[in-house]
Amino acid sequence: MCCCNPPDNNSRCCRPAQVKVAQSVVRGLLETMEAADFLDLQQKSYMMLNADEEDRGKLKLHAISIKTTRGSARRDFSAGEYGGEHQEIPEKFGIIESAIAELISKANYTGAHCTVAPLLWSD
Repeated sequence: MCCCNPPDNNSRCCRPAQVKVAQSVVRGLLETMEAADFLDLQQKSYMMLNADEEDRGKLKLHAISIKTTRGSARRDFSAGEYGGEHQEIPEKFGIIESAIAELISKANYTGAHCTVAPLLWSD
């Protein structure tokens, strides 16, 4: 498991840390994702061309990626101002983010931790 930002194949990720999490905790996360209809959340993408520091500070990007042997899915949302419009994180997406944060807090890490810095426009 890699807790990098962004946690996908496009990140400059170090070797992932080895994480031990109880099977019941992982099952709970998957049930939360299913109950929140993760795969039914709309897919969004954001482009920030020629954005200065002030523009990047107006938007906080959030992403959740999952990858299995059968495929992958990613959902991106933002909070703040984008394209002159106010953006908010959908409630169901926030529920999943909270469940992931809880799983990470319960994880027992062994080995090297990832040291990749967050994206420039993310907190």
